[in-house]
Amino acid sequence: MAYNINPSKRVIKYLRKLKNRQLKEKFTNAIYDTIANDPYAGNEKHGDLKSYFAYGFKYDRVDYRIAYTINDNDEIVIVVLAGPHEKFYKELKRIVN
Repeated sequence: MAYNINPSKRVIKYLRKLKNRQLKEKFTNAIYDTIANDPYAGNEKHGDLKSYFAYGFKYDRVDYRIAYTINDNDEIVIVVLAGPHEKFYKELKRIVN
């Protein structure tokens, strides 16, 4: 059974601003198909970002990441951040702290 997806306002705004339709589709497929059906598909983070997962993909020779947390009790995935890999974890740490 698929988990419910709860994207943050930051993620919704980022996806809305994307002009490249194919990249936007890659993000939505990754979130609503891959992560919703298998939330443990991403890599679990360690240290400061413990309890967060990051799912990555490549598009047009650029790495992109999606950061999220999993609530197994309510079967909800909370998508916290989405964007290019460059400075992604720095931004995620800023959001978390």
